[in-house]
Amino acid sequence: MEEEKKYIEKVFPRIKDIKDDHLRKQVTSVWLKAWKMSDYRRIEDHSAWAPAGAKLQLSNMDHTNQVVECAIAVAQVIEKTQKIKIDLDCLIAAAILHDVDKIILFHESTGKLTEFGRLLTHTHLAHFLALEENLPPEVVHAITAHSPTFSRESPKTPEALIISRLDPLMMLNWTMSHKIEVDFTINKDE
Repeated sequence: MEEEKKYIEKVFPRIKDIKDDHLRKQVTSVWLKAWKMSDYRRIEDHSAWAPAGAKLQLSNMDHTNQVVECAIAVAQVIEKTQKIKIDLDCLIAAAILHDVDKIILFHESTGKLTEFGRLLTHTHLAHFLALEENLPPEVVHAITAHSPTFSRESPKTPEALIISRLDPLMMLNWTMSHKIEVDFTINKDE
């Protein structure tokens, strides 16, 4: 178990920047649980969008870490220029967990939906995993409200707003820069 926790911290190095020891452990636990529920051998093998994984060539790990880095940078600018306090522990935790459920929603070998993916929408399973681990409501909300396509909630905190804007920005910048067309909708009938 200790080795698996170190692996999670290696894959998502900003976990170590969460100052609250309990919250850091909760974030690690959520990722461990999601990974064990999936059929992926390694977290870094999971695509940021499995249905287009071969075309996209971006791992969910890399995408998540990009969102985390950008979120921290934006938070620093907001705090400096707007004098608005951003809860960095909440921001980092939610950014690391914002796409945690994707590893459970798609099969490693095919990129097609799992039974969970067929029955649940992206953000719903992550929301459940975060609640099950008793994460703070602000973290759960930021995870739940992050997706312009799949979230039913709009962001109600600065931390949720930051992640909800950076997640699609980083993905769209990747696809545009690499001249990749990706359909981010899901066909539940496949």
